[in-house]
Amino acid sequence: MKIIPYATHYREPVSLALGFFDSLHLGHQALIREAKRDDCQLAVFTFGQNLYANVSKHEPLVLTFEERVDRLADMGVDVVIRATPDREFLSTRPIDFLNTLLATLDIMSITVGTDYTYGVGGEGNVDSLREFCTSHSISLNVVDLLSRGLHKIGTRYVRKAITLGDISEANAMLGYDYYMIGEVVSGDSVGRTLGYPTANLKVEGDKVMPPLGVYATIVEIGGERYKGMTAISDRPTFLAQEVTIETYILDFEEDIYGESIKVSFVEKIRDNIKFSSTTQLRDRLAQDEMIVRELNYD
Repeated sequence: MKIIPYATHYREPVSLALGFFDSLHLGHQALIREAKRDDCQLAVFTFGQNLYANVSKHEPLVLTFEERVDRLADMGVDVVIRATPDREFLSTRPIDFLNTLLATLDIMSITVGTDYTYGVGGEGNVDSLREFCTSHSISLNVVDLLSRGLHKIGTRYVRKAITLGDISEANAMLGYDYYMIGEVVSGDSVGRTLGYPTANLKVEGDKVMPPLGVYATIVEIGGERYKGMTAISDRPTFLAQEVTIETYILDFEEDIYGESIKVSFVEKIRDNIKFSSTTQLRDRLAQDEMIVRELNYD
């Protein structure tokens, strides 16, 4: 798969999917499947940084750019067009955005969702895009939004579910388990003294964070998958202040310091709790482990 900057010339014929695709949820997946054509390459437009990083209400990402690229490759995408949401790009007029795409790409078709907007202030919409495509003999596919309950499946709802700790709901909209990828770094070894040595995860990027608590997780290490229980915690029992992401990996004893692992969240087990003693904490960790072992997931 090729990654090319926005406004870079690429002369292979492409079927182009337009959007942010910041979580690649079920609706995004359906749109990208609709965009795929046998007679040309599949290209997806997205942003290399967080589109919402500099707005008044900051919204963290469900997927970083690197994570999106990996998932898009698995979906059979041939080309990722990476735009930078800087001041210049965000002030682009809708017609100038489309003209740049037309001048730099050999576009056979364009696929968008019914709520797609583009250009400064989101002034461009599906109606103006349809007029542009018609005038340039480009096929336009407009894909209906998917719904779950009373609302559409969208990144805003996915993000909200994650921040509320409703991991099962978020995963149902994503079509995969929400995950974090990071390096295992050294900690203070408190878990080891309790009989529960943990992998402390250092996560890079502007990722949305589930609330404090303990979660059933799946841990991927070197292509192998293990059950885990992951605590996102300020460790109130030890009066710590810094929030950490610590995972006890079941039936695993190897040294993985410095390695990159993937932790996928399956469901929340309990809230963050302050215990009156390390004995109470150890007993509760044993209960958490029993819950994780009995859950039907792998």
